[in-house]
Amino acid sequence: MTKLTLQPGTFTYNKDDDDLARTVPVAHILLDGKDFIRQIRTWTHDKHLSPLEPDILYDMLHHEWQDHSNVFLAGCDCGQPLCDPLYVHIEEKRYTILWSRISTIEDGVSGRTRLFRMNPIIFDKEAYFAELAAMKRWMVENNIE
Repeated sequence: MTKLTLQPGTFTYNKDDDDLARTVPVAHILLDGKDFIRQIRTWTHDKHLSPLEPDILYDMLHHEWQDHSNVFLAGCDCGQPLCDPLYVHIEEKRYTILWSRISTIEDGVSGRTRLFRMNPIIFDKEAYFAELAAMKRWMVENNIE
């Protein structure tokens, strides 16, 4: 099974524009110690894909998927999470959490999506929710909500 780690960090949105640039806390998604967003950037050549702010990522991974099953894990480096997001389908099984159907929007006009050919990512359910609880504690300690 894959080990999920949510690592606090910072990211500068709009870093090429002095008037719009802003550095914010983010949560980096590490899968077995490797930066997941960086891996997706390498596969897609999408240099604009960026991590999400912790409260948004927490909502997506903790409960938002229960209503929608497809949630976003990354957004655009402009700072708008829904601008060219990276989507994932999340399913809860008896002992596991499954991420599958990882995709991005290929064409913002037509809404066509680009589905990545990847095996599903499987997490131990107890460890997955323990990592989310640790992230929530970090958010509370740092007044991020």
